[in-house]
Amino acid sequence: MKTFDIHRFGKVLKWTLYYNKSTLTKIIMGFFIAFLALYLLSTDLLFSASSSLPDRLTVAESCTLGVVVVFLFLTPSWILSNMKDRKSSLDYLMLPATNLEKFLARIVTVTVFYTLCLIAAQIAADLIQWVVSLFRYPISQTGLISISLFENHSIHFCEITNGIDSYGREAPYLILGNLMVLTWMIWMHSFYTLGGTVFRKRAWIITSFILFVLGFIITFLVVKISSGIMNCSDNVYEVSTMAIEIIIVLISLLLAGLNYFLSYKVFCRMQLINNKWVNL
Repeated sequence: MKTFDIHRFGKVLKWTLYYNKSTLTKIIMGFFIAFLALYLLSTDLLFSASSSLPDRLTVAESCTLGVVVVFLFLTPSWILSNMKDRKSSLDYLMLPATNLEKFLARIVTVTVFYTLCLIAAQIAADLIQWVVSLFRYPISQTGLISISLFENHSIHFCEITNGIDSYGREAPYLILGNLMVLTWMIWMHSFYTLGGTVFRKRAWIITSFILFVLGFIITFLVVKISSGIMNCSDNVYEVSTMAIEIIIVLISLLLAGLNYFLSYKVFCRMQLINNKWVNL
């Protein structure tokens, strides 16, 4: 089998989900307990009842956003968590499917279904928080943290009719800024995917450390380049800034594609008996 088949991929994905149903259950239960404890403690449901709605939900909303963002970035590093020992590795490598189908099945599992488990746990805890708050506060001082998150942290797109958004930012700058955020998230996902395939143990810790070092170096270079551009005239600075942002978007996409390609190549080279720490 050398060609990708969507039906066979679907069967591999179903098998992967069934094989990892205990992990999915643990994610739901673990995060449900964590979110529920966070909401009960941070929204004054167990102790003081003197805070207003904005004060009560702000801390829980910020913590929830932080947990979701960190979780989204770290999950790709668990791409090979189903192959911790020789038996589980043999079970997965011997599936009647291509390496690409098995690789994509793991990416979809850790990225999509792990995230869906997290969202389900958060919504369940949020509903309980809301029901409990109805017994302690007027309905005007209650609310769902999930809705607040969506309203306050969703991407604001510009209005095509007048070329600016509600904050007065012009369309090209807003769209480019959103693209930079999106491509940065894709690159982060690809980087942790590569780390998850290369490192056999503590993949997310080692990958995060490497990312920290790279971030320090890149920040230093960006500051140097920006200081040089700011010495130019305003028009040159404006054009140079947009050009640099476009280049950053293109480079991020290219590097993300390279990371996914290298991850797949490392996955294809995996052996039952391998180095203790890396899969190279």
